[in-house]
Amino acid sequence: MNRSAQPGARTPGFALVTCIEPADGLPYAEFIRIWHEQQRACAIETQNTFGYVRNEIVRALTPNAPPWAAIVEENFPLAALTDAAAFYDAVGDPAKLKRNLKRMIDTCQGFLAQERVESHPMSEYVL
Repeated sequence: MNRSAQPGARTPGFALVTCIEPADGLPYAEFIRIWHEQQRACAIETQNTFGYVRNEIVRALTPNAPPWAAIVEENFPLAALTDAAAFYDAVGDPAKLKRNLKRMIDTCQGFLAQERVESHPMSEYVL
């Protein structure tokens, strides 16, 4: 399936934009190391993504800005919006869904302030 869009067209599926920050007490450098060395592989191997962009936030530009350390942009097929098996690349395979979900949760618990994650599904257009 060609998942790219022509200029001016909507990208198929949806984009999930997620703002994240390190787990309490985790130094920024260690957060980045885990994100780059462990979490990226986990995300690519356990989710049904067709786009993955990492954006590090190195400093706030405005007073009282949220304390996010990064923004992740991921693209998924539309079915993944409401179906965990489609999201975790495990349609028709409950055991794979369980494994992928556990791996993702375990990895995230090791570096994210999970109670402060903000995720926003949206449409994406190619300009």
